[in-house]
Amino acid sequence: METNFTKALFPAGITLTNRTRVSQFGEVGILFLINIASVVGNTLLCISFFKNGHLRSVTNVFVLTLAVSDIVMSFTAMPLSEGALVAGEWIFGSTLCHIQGFLVHFLAFVSLQVMALTAINRYYRVTKPDLYKKIFTPGYTGIMIAAEKRFVLAYIDRSEVVEYTPSSLALRLCSSPPS
Repeated sequence: METNFTKALFPAGITLTNRTRVSQFGEVGILFLINIASVVGNTLLCISFFKNGHLRSVTNVFVLTLAVSDIVMSFTAMPLSEGALVAGEWIFGSTLCHIQGFLVHFLAFVSLQVMALTAINRYYRVTKPDLYKKIFTPGYTGIMIAAEKRFVLAYIDRSEVVEYTPSSLALRLCSSPPS
């Protein structure tokens, strides 16, 4: 099955299959370095959060959620992207294409929603400190994070097929398989 991955074009008409080897390995090298930095930095953040009690604040729970989301992305979605960039096409089959599409969308949307919750958290902390203490308790914060993930799942679930198109500048949700 040919996926959107093999059909999509980069800017200026460069496709995944007609790139130079230098370009391929440059892209993969940069992606690999970003991936390593993500794993190391976010793992250190998680260790710091759990080792230092004074870091366990409501706001830092949001930061921890972002770190965990990034770690999951680094271990699941990024290696598949690197392999596809080296090969010049999606080589992992249709099932992994859909899993990859789901993971990329889910984790990206989770990150966006958690950043929005963090902004709301900071807004209330600065402008309405009395209300902040009532709303942003550890229990309510856990409920907010769980509800946010459910919201993202419901959004992604609206599509019958989620495919991964790494060569596109935009993420893509497909409502039916490509023809």
